[in-house]
Amino acid sequence: MSLVPGLTLSGYRIARKLGAGAFGAVWLAERLEGGEKVAIKTLLKQNVPASAHFDHVSRFKREAMNLRRIDSEYVARCIDFIVDDEHGMLIVMEYIEGELLSDILQDTPLSLPEAVELGVHLARGLCDMHKVGVIHRDLKPSNIMIRQLENGLQRAVIFDLGLSRLTAQPTFGGDGPANGDITATASRVAIGTPAFMAPEQMLDARRATPPSDAYSVGVVLYYASSGMLPFEGDEREIARRKLSEEAPPLDIGRHDELALRFADVVGRAIRRRPDDRYRTADDFLASLVELRQLAAEMDKRRTASAASLPPGAPVRRLTPQPFVPYGGAPPPPPMRARQATMPDTRARAQSVKSNGGNTGAIVLVLTILVVLAAGGGLWAAGVFTSHGP
Repeated sequence: MSLVPGLTLSGYRIARKLGAGAFGAVWLAERLEGGEKVAIKTLLKQNVPASAHFDHVSRFKREAMNLRRIDSEYVARCIDFIVDDEHGMLIVMEYIEGELLSDILQDTPLSLPEAVELGVHLARGLCDMHKVGVIHRDLKPSNIMIRQLENGLQRAVIFDLGLSRLTAQPTFGGDGPANGDITATASRVAIGTPAFMAPEQMLDARRATPPSDAYSVGVVLYYASSGMLPFEGDEREIARRKLSEEAPPLDIGRHDELALRFADVVGRAIRRRPDDRYRTADDFLASLVELRQLAAEMDKRRTASAASLPPGAPVRRLTPQPFVPYGGAPPPPPMRARQATMPDTRARAQSVKSNGGNTGAIVLVLTILVVLAAGGGLWAAGVFTSHGP
């Protein structure tokens, strides 16, 4: 049975529906004790095909389990997991007030300092997930919320762990699962969003490792700063190119030290071979923190230069942006990037067949099934996500 406004359930009062998908819905609710706002995610089992019932139920349970392992300001917090005879399974999450990164990027790319700060936040989230052995496997702009903080600043928060898995060994310590990859997916199946997933993940979801998540964050930063994706086209074309080519270098239209070093960091994150990328989220974070320091130094020099201008000289003022660096000064105006529209990257089942072609590179002999985690991610502030950008 579906939830309804006014219903009281396990210590929570349902307020209103925030969003819904084919197999799930998210409701705004409040805790009866204290009045804290929460988001409650439900699995609509009656809408799940019988053939996929076990997979969806297992994935839902796994999402709750993985979320409860993570303690991070940069990953949505799981408050409770409820099994109710009448309403089934529910995940109670913190309610995040903010705006989806995908919505922000519909208007304009981020400025370079904003993109650097976004990268720092996301890498911190990766560190916190990976140290307890959780691999996200579906990082993309629609799974990132820009949260409004009380001090007027903002923080990027990762959510929707519906496609996450556990590694056999946690990356940075902690208690890992004893039985390795806990996933309901079959072998040789790709799960995620093609435009943002790593090449090895397109061949087999079980191959996803910490460098796979770093790849996805790299693509997010590539898109957030330039308005372009490294590989564009339909899923078949994206898969073919990702498996046979290196991504084109990031070009945001400026060539100062910060821009060049940012392009290098992003370029390393999205290398085709996992061994050529950042091996750990800690390494990725360290490079991004260095860029943040460089951005701060350049801002100081720019401020000093403006202060030295004679009275009456025009001063270029900073323009407020959707994403304000956490703990930093307001960023400079955004660069005018190449205009681009985010393509429809919704994951859907399809086969990618080998066509030989004239590439002389890798011939795809493996059928790639891109599986929808329909209803796999619904979170916060009326946003439904699962498979869009």
